[in-house]
Amino acid sequence: DRLFEMRYRHGLPPELAAAGPPAPPLCGGPFAERPAQPASRGCPAGAVAVESGPVITASCPSCGSAVTFRSAAALTVVCDSCRSCVLRTDQSPVDLGKVAPLARELSPLQLGCRGRQGGRSFELIGVLRKGREGVRWNEFFLAWSDGSYGWLADGNGEFQLFAHDPRGAALPDPAGLPAGSKVTIGDTTWRVMESGTAQVPAAEGELPFALAPNEGSRYCDMQADGKVATLDKDGQGTTLLWVGAHVELTDLEMEGLRPFSGWDDEALVHFDGPTITATTTLNCPSCRAPLELRAPGGTARLGCSYCGSELSTSESGGGMALAVLEARSRVPFEPTLPLGSMGTLHGVRWQVLGAMVRSVRADGQDWPWTEYGLWNPYRGWAWLVEDGDGHWSFVRKLQRWPAAAARWAKWQDASLQVFSSGVSRVDSVLGEFYWAIATGDAAATRDYVAPPHMLSYERVKGEVSWSHGVYQPAEVIWQAFGVRGMPPSGIAPHQPNPYGLDAAKAFHRNALIALAAVVLMLWLAKAVLLPPVTVLDQAFLAVDSPQNVWVSEPFDLAGGFVDDATLRAVSSASPASSSLHMGLLNLEEGRAYLPGLRRREQGLGTAYRGVIQDLPAGRYVL
Repeated sequence: DRLFEMRYRHGLPPELAAAGPPAPPLCGGPFAERPAQPASRGCPAGAVAVESGPVITASCPSCGSAVTFRSAAALTVVCDSCRSCVLRTDQSPVDLGKVAPLARELSPLQLGCRGRQGGRSFELIGVLRKGREGVRWNEFFLAWSDGSYGWLADGNGEFQLFAHDPRGAALPDPAGLPAGSKVTIGDTTWRVMESGTAQVPAAEGELPFALAPNEGSRYCDMQADGKVATLDKDGQGTTLLWVGAHVELTDLEMEGLRPFSGWDDEALVHFDGPTITATTTLNCPSCRAPLELRAPGGTARLGCSYCGSELSTSESGGGMALAVLEARSRVPFEPTLPLGSMGTLHGVRWQVLGAMVRSVRADGQDWPWTEYGLWNPYRGWAWLVEDGDGHWSFVRKLQRWPAAAARWAKWQDASLQVFSSGVSRVDSVLGEFYWAIATGDAAATRDYVAPPHMLSYERVKGEVSWSHGVYQPAEVIWQAFGVRGMPPSGIAPHQPNPYGLDAAKAFHRNALIALAAVVLMLWLAKAVLLPPVTVLDQAFLAVDSPQNVWVSEPFDLAGGFVDDATLRAVSSASPASSSLHMGLLNLEEGRAYLPGLRRREQGLGTAYRGVIQDLPAGRYVL
């Protein structure tokens, strides 16, 4: 019974698990058991690990080549010759199927890399390539120097270090936790960031469970108080909890990283193996032009820089292929920062991999901006955002979410106020992106500002994210990337005061005094010289329809200009049940003038008032 339980929990089918008495172990000697300790993401609770002992060598059941189990926790090893997943058992090894090799350019990490954290050292001994529709990442199985095990996840340049959390109580099913929801486990309340089903198309090295190639497993990623966690399921449907934190390669004192051609990092000086050219050239399937993928391991979508066609990427047999999602005949826009250009910001060298134009519609007008994806193989992704007026921000995804409500947010020591909210739309894309982006994609957004900071919230189907932006002078960006862009105009929402706090206070005080004096003089002159005149007074009945629009009869405003055109309206509907918009249309110019309306309760109804200044003479309708 004990043998059957061990085998079945390690992923063997019942007919193999119930096989007869155990044969001599593969290494020729007995193994000592130690208390139950799940060793990996996906390793069943109650799995029995094995004490360190002699290296185990066996023959691959598929091709006959030698396979070696060096780690006591390894149950599966990927054959270097035929790519079969070989499961270790008490009898003959079992072939669980084949996986593709992990392409060398997919990550700066590799098997044999070493690092340190908290006084302990570790080594990477196995790796899984995981993915779902439009998203792919790597999970490296690691062995600590004290005999414990864990995982180092590499997802598009974001690194997370995980350890198993053996909760005694039943854990929730990840399939029932959509993105944005909250779940309490023990004494921690987690917010779900991402939810989906992942497959394993590629793997290498030693792994602590019976790997079933290309079988999907449900998972959800969570966050709470600076920590991250994952709920996923093993092969028998048991839910496991893995708790960790975001880390930087520089903090882990990594040694043996892959050296990439054209890249260097002062904080990462220990590299091992041949230099990798982290680029792949593929022909656009629409226009046949050669496209250079500069981060092929993380590229999920691609906008052709020759014809503008939107392409998807896929991995098969260790290589990559492109497919047309939407064919186009021309490039949709010319970015200020050329694709492939490199620049140094905040002491880190970045390369521009992609650019997209996004916009939000407000007051009947589209407000566009351009986002540039910056990449560094050892530092991951960052963003430069250029708004429609030529102002720039350096943006990075937040790993620790701020405290926020509809109108305020608090992050570190800053208190931010909401600036805008709405639904953003992707208008066009060029270059490489690490998720399944497409023209027309929409996201619910909300921006909070406290110069020079801006926090941005985004929610799309299956994922919620926060990012932090810092205002950047345009000259800094131009100098870093060797370009000359559009000079900024106006004032950005999070642009710092160029005059400093003291100068600003003095300016505001003097300006307010002068303004008050001017306003008082103009008000007295207006009262004497320009008494108010009513030019339109009319009532109408609104039907209960969002398409209801009432237009007045044409009327004339004579004279040079009307310095104050005041619009008033009184409705019998309450403020909670109705909304009114008013505007004047100049029939000669074809131009609309919109007041900033204020409303207040009046009896059981609502009163509205708005003012339009410097209105030219002409013929109008309301």
